[in-house]
Amino acid sequence: MVTAMLLGSILDEAIMRGYLYQGFRNIHGRLTGIIIISILSILLHPDLYHGPIYAVCFYAGFGALLCCIFESNNNLMDCMVFHIGYTGTLLVVSKLIVSAN
Repeated sequence: MVTAMLLGSILDEAIMRGYLYQGFRNIHGRLTGIIIISILSILLHPDLYHGPIYAVCFYAGFGALLCCIFESNNNLMDCMVFHIGYTGTLLVVSKLIVSAN
């Protein structure tokens, strides 16, 4: 589970911010690049399609936030660390909730 979380976060950042976002940004500009990546973040999480709208908005915002983190210093490692931290927190909290029940 931890390995999947680490690899998933690293690969996601390498592809989304390391490759796709930079390509869209270079062709269409920052704002359009961020919007496209935010939409892709939603499309790549089909489990959201039947969930509450706030979850969809959260994933769009999370994708945009990671693009802004990348833009702040042009360092993909910061995005990876943030993504791993977020996913790791979700993993720990979900385990705590399950063990409490």
